[in-house]
Amino acid sequence: MDELNDDRAILTVTQTVDESGFVVLGLRGELDFSTSAEVRDAVSRLVEAQVPGLIFDLTELSFSDSSGISVMLFAHNNLPDVRLRHPSSIVERAIQTMGLAEVLQS
Repeated sequence: MDELNDDRAILTVTQTVDESGFVVLGLRGELDFSTSAEVRDAVSRLVEAQVPGLIFDLTELSFSDSSGISVMLFAHNNLPDVRLRHPSSIVERAIQTMGLAEVLQS
């Protein structure tokens, strides 16, 4: 996928498939209102393709606001299995603050 450039944030999204058949979306940079549409579009395509599961690899995600968490929640509500890999403490705190820690799990 292409890199999104904005004065406020930059996000790079990569897509791979792991050995179990899960799609892995690697997110690098900042996931916020200005960058979340691209990720939501990618998730929508995966929903349409009926993938067995999705892993958000957050190893290199430095920030997520509520619009980014909303994309993860959209995935959770529309795919059979969604997991978070290596969320930073900032992202974990946002998830906990929104009361979604039991829904969006690592």
